[in-house]
Amino acid sequence: MTTTITTRRAFFGLGGAAIAAIAITRSNPRTALGDMGTASPEGTPMAMGGAAAAWMLITNDGTDDDRLVGGESDIAKSTEIHEMKLVDEVMQMSPLPDGLPIPAGQTVELKPGGYHIMFLGLTQGVLPNTTYKLTLTFEKAGEVELEVPVYMSEDAHTDSLPDDAPEPVTVSSITITNYWTRMAPMLTDASPEASPEATPGM
Repeated sequence: MTTTITTRRAFFGLGGAAIAAIAITRSNPRTALGDMGTASPEGTPMAMGGAAAAWMLITNDGTDDDRLVGGESDIAKSTEIHEMKLVDEVMQMSPLPDGLPIPAGQTVELKPGGYHIMFLGLTQGVLPNTTYKLTLTFEKAGEVELEVPVYMSEDAHTDSLPDDAPEPVTVSSITITNYWTRMAPMLTDASPEASPEATPGM
C-alpha cells in the first residue's frame, strides 16, 4: 500500500495538499497535483487532472454494522475512500482498501483532515455553486446516489448551514447528511497550480 507522507509544517503550509502516492513539496505545486502517471495501490491509473475530495456524515440507524466499500463519480477517473491522520508529527494519507466501517447505531464523520472521498484525475473543474453526481456503495445498504454541492471554501460551506444544507439521503439503514465539496480547479497547462483548493486536508 502506498501512503502519501509530508511533514506537518509542509502540510499546513500548503493547505493540506496531500495526494495519494505523491510527496508534497513547497517548491513545486504542479508536482504535488499533477505528475500522476503512476498507478494507485489498487492499480487504477491516476492520470493528470488534479484531485478533489468530498465530506459528509454517514449514519447507520440499523442494528447491523455496514461498510462503505466504494464509490463512483462523473468528475474523476478514480474515486477512492481515504483517511488522513497525524502519526508522530507526520501527516499520512492512504486509501482504505477494506472500506470504511459504519457501525450500527453510530454516525461516522468524513471531514477535512480525516476520512474523505478522494477523486483522482479530475475530468472537469469542480466549481462553486454547482453540483456533481456521486454514487457510494455500501456492503449491505447497496448504492446511495448523491448530488453533491460545491463551495468556494470550508468557511463558505459552514456559513451556508443550516439553511442550504442538502436534503438527507436514506437507503436502507444508511442516511447521509451534510455532504459537500470544496472547489477544485482541474489541472491543465493553463492552470498548473490548482491546489490547495483541490486537496482534502484543510
